Amino acid sequence: MRLRIFSALIGVALAAVPAAASAATAEDVIDGLSGGVFVEPGAEADSGELRAAVADAGAQNLDLTLIVLADETVSAVSFAGEIGERVGGTVMVFTPAEYGVSSDTLSQDELDRALTAAADDLASADTEAGIRAFVASVAELAEVAEESGTNWPLLVAIGAVMLIVVGVGGRAFERRATADRRRRALEKRWAELRKRADGLADPILELSTPVQLLGDRDVTLTYREASELFERVRGTVDREPSPELADDTATDMDRLDELLTRIKRAVDASSSGS
Repeated sequence: MRLRIFSALIGVALAAVPAAASAATAEDVIDGLSGGVFVEPGAEADSGELRAAVADAGAQNLDLTLIVLADETVSAVSFAGEIGERVGGTVMVFTPAEYGVSSDTLSQDELDRALTAAADDLASADTEAGIRAFVASVAELAEVAEESGTNWPLLVAIGAVMLIVVGVGGRAFERRATADRRRRALEKRWAELRKRADGLADPILELSTPVQLLGDRDVTLTYREASELFERVRGTVDREPSPELADDTATDMDRLDELLTRIKRAVDASSSGS
């Protein structure tokens, strides 16, 4: 039987990014839970395997909820805490960049030990493997505690004192950074930006002649801006990636898309008018 000592919130944050509004809100997640699992569209996870992991956890008396989000800018730590307050039990939230865990049924020490034991698997790209390792660690800790005859009444008393000292129903902190998961998320995003840049080359080239034939000063200036921006983007995607550079490059590409759309509309309008 799991011991209810105090609420604990543990997360592995891979970058100091602010909490951002995910495409999936807490309400969306709670409404969309199926078998204790929610996988946001676009997230890389097998719902069937996750539900099996939840069932395995239940067999170990661990009330587990699993959430996998596609938005890498969301704070998994904060999101786990928010969902945990609503559904209780142990909640694990994964994003491409980090994971967070909230629990009101496992003590801080139990969480810390289980996450440490499963750290390598949790840091990998295989989310399902990380969850299985965590569940196995929790089960092993429970067996050790039962064999050692843990003094549960004493721990309950200690937990009550900690609640008074802390003054709130939980504690939050970040554990060690898992650089591998962060690196993979950045590499994936950078590859997508490179592919997007390659796809912009043809539109730039195809519009060159129509713009010259159109002879419109404003359109010509817009095309010149688009060409210069494209050259900057093409040079940027060959550099070593960083989160800040990826954000700036994505912004430049959005602007480039906007310029090309304006140019194409002007060319099409001229063609239809003639």
